[in-house]
Amino acid sequence: MLTTRIRACLLAVALVAGACAGDDDASPDVTVDPTATTAAVEPPAETTTTTADPRVAVEQAFYDQWDAFVEILEAPDPANPLIERFFTGAARDAILDTISADVEAGYITRRPDDPAHFVPGIESIEFVDESTAVVVECTIDGLVVLRSDTGEVVNDNVVTARLENTFKLEAGQWKLLTNKGLDQTDGAVACD
Repeated sequence: MLTTRIRACLLAVALVAGACAGDDDASPDVTVDPTATTAAVEPPAETTTTTADPRVAVEQAFYDQWDAFVEILEAPDPANPLIERFFTGAARDAILDTISADVEAGYITRRPDDPAHFVPGIESIEFVDESTAVVVECTIDGLVVLRSDTGEVVNDNVVTARLENTFKLEAGQWKLLTNKGLDQTDGAVACD
């Protein structure tokens, strides 16, 4: 059961989209000629908006997603908007299954007290095409599963897991589509 629970939790890894950089102040500059009776409005300087480097966007999204994953399972609710934001396809189905099981069992998830027992990490990022990325992760996972009514610890084991994740860019956001476990070791083991 422990391995199944951990694999189900790790299956829910997803990515957030890269942000666009640009000029947030789009209002025009106003200059006033003291001798004139009206103010002259100058158009804003021309700016360019660029999309973040896809590799950087995928990397940032990976880490942001882990934060969202924990938030989702702290108060399991299938209507949580973070699900649609970070998950698609089989991964979305998996997180919804995990939420359903947690609600039925009365479980919630928390970060471990020891930050060394929860360390998501990326080994590699490869792009299949402009909207598909494969991320191999090595994550130390010691997330704690508790009974929501009593606070009793159900699972506080720590594992180090390597997974291959396929992310899809949808409507400007990287989302987890699928993943598969590569290997798992008990305890917090440094990733190579």
